[in-house]
Order: sequence, then C-alpha cells, then structure tokens
Amino acid sequence: MNQTTNTILMIRPVAFRMNEQTAVNNYYQKVLDGLLPATVNAKAQAEFDAYVEKLRAVGINVVVVDDTVSPDTPDSIFPNNWVSFHESGDVVLYPMFAENRRQERREDILDILEEKGFAIHEIMDYTSAEEDNIFLEETFAVICADCIDDKAERKMVLSSLKESEFVDYRSYAGRINSGKLQLGDKLFVLPSGKSSEVVEIRKFTTVLEEASAGDSVQVRLKDDIDISRGMLLVKEENEALFAKELTAKIVWLDENKANKAAKYLIQANSRTAICKIQEMVYLIKPEAPKEKFPCENIHLNDIALVKLKLANAIYLDPYADNKANGAFIIIDSQTNNTVAVGFVE
Repeated sequence: MNQTTNTILMIRPVAFRMNEQTAVNNYYQKVLDGLLPATVNAKAQAEFDAYVEKLRAVGINVVVVDDTVSPDTPDSIFPNNWVSFHESGDVVLYPMFAENRRQERREDILDILEEKGFAIHEIMDYTSAEEDNIFLEETFAVICADCIDDKAERKMVLSSLKESEFVDYRSYAGRINSGKLQLGDKLFVLPSGKSSEVVEIRKFTTVLEEASAGDSVQVRLKDDIDISRGMLLVKEENEALFAKELTAKIVWLDENKANKAAKYLIQANSRTAICKIQEMVYLIKPEAPKEKFPCENIHLNDIALVKLKLANAIYLDPYADNKANGAFIIIDSQTNNTVAVGFVE
C-alpha cells in the first residue's frame, strides 16, 4: 500500500514533561536541572506552534487538537504511538505499555477528524492486548500493517502477534560505530555495566556471523537485559569512557563569547550531560596551527583547546581513535543554540 497524505493530526500539549512511566525504557528522557515543568511545557508549546505554522505555510493541512489537563498525559504530543489512519478509512488503536499513555486515546479526537472530513469506516481496536501484557505501539506496527493491501490480512497480522514466536523475541537495533562484532562476543551495556553474550546478528531477515563498522544490525543477547535508546554496547569496560573531565579541541560557533561561569549541555549522539568550561588552555590559529596562543576568551570562529567538566559521563572515545564516537556539540541551555563543535583529545 502506497499511502500519502496532505493532512496530519497534531496534539498540542498542556503538561509536557519527562514521563516517569515511559522513562524506564526511553533513555532520551531526562529531568532538566533548573527548569520547572511549566517552563518545559511552555517551550514545547512554542516549538509546537512554530512547527504548525511552518507546515501550514507549505500547504499541509494540520488538524490541531488541544490536550486536556485531566487526565495527566505528558506524552500526548505523540499520538502516532496509539493510533494510525488508513486510506481505506480504517482506524487502528494500539496496545500501549505505559498506563498514562493509554489515557491519551480519546473518542472526541476521532469525532473532530470526522467533522474535518475524514471518513471512518471501521475502528480496529487491539487495546485489549494490554490485559495480557502485550504491547504493539503504532510506530512499529504500521510498518507491518501498511505493507499489506488486504484489510483482512492486515487484521490477521496484527492479531496474530499475540501468538507469534516474536512475542518472546528481543533484539537490539543499532549501528556499529567501530570494530567488528561476532557471534559469541561478550558485550557490556553502558551506563548499566551489565554484560551478556551475542547469540544472533541479523540484518533485517538475513542472519550474519559477523558485522563491521558502518553496518546497521539487530543483535540478540543470551540474557534479557533492559537496554534503552541511547545506551552503548561495548566489548570492554574502558575506564576512559566514564571520564567526567574531558580535554577537547572546540570550534566556537556563537556570536557570544564562551563563558566559564555558564552551564552548557554537551551532546554526543543521543547522550547529553550538563557541562562547564573548566579551563581555556590555548587558542589555535589556522595560520599557525602548531603554535599555542594564550587564551583568555573564546570568540566566534575561534579554535581552542579546553578542559570540560561534565555532570555525568557520556562515554566518548578520543577522536583520533574513533571518529564516530569522539565528536560532540555544545548547546547553550538557555537559548538551545549550538555554540560549539568539539573533538575529544
């Protein structure tokens, strides 16, 4: 089924924040120090409104529905997890892991869509699977459902997942940044420190004996370990990965000069930490790259060697050893502007 649309549904949040119930298996979520929940929600609303405006400016029909204060649904901005809409007029409701996410399902949203002209022919409700602790959130399920044209077959695929062998199948998808992965390798999970053995490597349906840097694969481990998005799998526990002090070369990208008293965010891939510039060691000038120039301030386009102090480790390698895991960006926590790019020494 090739299905496209010029109309999208967006839920405007009223209490957006870190969801305590989904944070247990979503590593991206963090409590931001110094920001009240009301401030976080206000920032989310501002970004939401700006995005709606940009979408409408290019001709996309955006149906905006306001969330409600009660019940408490901090993740309501992501309706794509609990519902999908199909060209045939079918609406599919999916079983959700978190109890407060189940409360996002609202009949009045479907009523609003019908008022806007979307004809609903049948509602396929799979939410009863929650009673059996079976969860199939739409972000994945639509991949299964929309590749099948026949409605009866699509319904059968979604229903049969309860009996499927894949109910008890758990693998971890990601990209190999460096080195080689083989069956039998012992891997450590960061930050938990738990370990297990690789028992299967897949690339979609193809089973592999090994995979190399650059490959995107699914890895199945001997033990059932709780691994969330953003965590790392490494072959050895290297103490350097846990460092909370980094020496790095940075390129300053902001019109405002670097501030040693300010708190910044350092981000590498999906991992973040609060950081401060502990020391400005020296400047590097392109016309004399081997010389070290005194550094009291770092201005726009300056290149400098600095020492950073992190609130928590983000598991970086020296850039010279592993380019895929040795670079980062620095973000102004007040403006959300990227102020620097850096490379670990």
